[in-house]
Amino acid sequence: MFLAPVSFWFIFNHNLQGAFVSVFLAAVTDWADGFLARKFSSTTTLGKMLDPMADKIFIGVTLFALAYIEIIPLWLFITLVVRDVAIIAAVAFAQLKSLKLPIKPLFISQLNTFFQFLLLLGGIASLQIQQEIFIIFYQAIIYGTLFLTIFSGFAYAKVFWLSIQE
Repeated sequence: MFLAPVSFWFIFNHNLQGAFVSVFLAAVTDWADGFLARKFSSTTTLGKMLDPMADKIFIGVTLFALAYIEIIPLWLFITLVVRDVAIIAAVAFAQLKSLKLPIKPLFISQLNTFFQFLLLLGGIASLQIQQEIFIIFYQAIIYGTLFLTIFSGFAYAKVFWLSIQE
């Protein structure tokens, strides 16, 4: 989360190396944090809530910057934001109604986050790499991210729907 303004600044100042490194560091620290928490059984309820929120802030800010300079399609940025806002609204609603929502990220959502980090890295790299094979790879990341975003959104909607039925 603390790297969000750094990556934003690098992107808007056309410092591709700095932007790539900041996104890469954010992805690695996100993975390492989760890995270490699970390995040493030090997961907390607060951590389970804050980690996805930090991911959403970092990815959202960086996606906005890349969408603004037209590296990531605006329609994809909007899709990602709508999904995240819907999830946050559902959690807030559940809290207001004292509903029991499981505080555990779904595997599909973790895969989605991985693809979103690939999307950020690929978007930054696409400014330098113009080879056809990379462009095809980057397009696959774009549509893979779209699919996972929609699919994980429906998966969370199902979890939410089942929890309000109880």
